[in-house]
Amino acid sequence: MPKLIDYPAASFMKAMELANAVEYLGGSCTIQSCADRLGKKVSGGFGMLISSAIKFNLVTRKGEELKSTQLYKNIKLAYNEEEKNENLRSSFFSPRLFSNLYDRFKGRELPISMLPKLLIREFNVDEEAGSRISGYFVEGLRYLNLLDGNKLMDINNGRTSVVEEIDTVEENTSAPILNQDTNVIPVIPQQAQEVLSLNNSVYTIHLKGPGMDSKITISEEEDFLILEAMVKKIKRKMNELGKE
Repeated sequence: MPKLIDYPAASFMKAMELANAVEYLGGSCTIQSCADRLGKKVSGGFGMLISSAIKFNLVTRKGEELKSTQLYKNIKLAYNEEEKNENLRSSFFSPRLFSNLYDRFKGRELPISMLPKLLIREFNVDEEAGSRISGYFVEGLRYLNLLDGNKLMDINNGRTSVVEEIDTVEENTSAPILNQDTNVIPVIPQQAQEVLSLNNSVYTIHLKGPGMDSKITISEEEDFLILEAMVKKIKRKMNELGKE
């Protein structure tokens, strides 16, 4: 089956830092103001951080504006540590990949050393992102005290509603935040079949060819970074085939 790329490009803690900055600025601010608060430049890397905070359901984005989600406010306004931890877990498991990993290994030993390969082979994570995504998952579990040694704790509460708030992300028609060298998406090789469909401002791109059958959702400008990485991977494979 085609793989749907639905995992964060930054750690949960980094996403929380960005959400904290948005809340500090009144719960709603421009991308530039948020970057200034964090001492960062508005770039492709910062765009990936924003994308990750969105995937963790901590902020939403409409055009150039970022806004705290209700889930983030629930974390900050929790009456006690138990309520705060429940909401933190809901945020961390918002990305479908992380939720699926938890459901598979809860109450069992997490194969940390093999996790990157497992993500690539069984969860269809891109080969170049396997180690990084594995690190984000394990780091987040430890931050939330969900690992007892290597055993993934089975938490029955706080996960009945993984995603509490979904906001439609509007197409950004203002100045792009990608680096100049990533503004233009390369032409996809003929070996790849690209199918675009529009559904509530969300595009799905289907890349299909030898050894590849992937679907990438494009709901914000930063998702093009993932698309470009996949296209570069296709180009490398075609160059290798051309040398044979």
